[in-house]
Amino acid sequence: ALSCWRLWPRSSQPKIMLMKMLAPVVSSLYGYYPGNTLHFMRDMPKGVVTEFSNWCNLPNGLFDLFPDNNYRKLSIPILAYSFADDWFSPVKAVSALLEHFKNARIRWLHLQPSEVGKSAIGHDGFFEPGNESLWQDMIDWIGKPEPAKGYFY
Repeated sequence: ALSCWRLWPRSSQPKIMLMKMLAPVVSSLYGYYPGNTLHFMRDMPKGVVTEFSNWCNLPNGLFDLFPDNNYRKLSIPILAYSFADDWFSPVKAVSALLEHFKNARIRWLHLQPSEVGKSAIGHDGFFEPGNESLWQDMIDWIGKPEPAKGYFY
């Protein structure tokens, strides 16, 4: 959702550049982005990939496209997860994303896969079958969304 350049470590920037340049071209050729076939991200609709690519050109991503939206006014609880092995969502980028929700009550959990008994989780592994054990904290939070004091971002 944010800039693909200033918030990513140098080691990830070539992947970001590749995605930014090639994903829209590949999507135009195939009518969608065949990420599973390319072993680079997931299959995605052409419009989604184009939008991601456009966000990469803006310092604050979607927040520059929609500056008058009410992100900063939201005063709701938010539970955010990030994983140390997710190259696509580095800590600096997740932190910058959450800063846009100034009035929200945020609980952010940044986890090493080994902390939850996994060898890898990555960008969207949280939702994969076999990772149901990761969901219990989220289920508990939904049932009682006010986190303990020490968990606020």
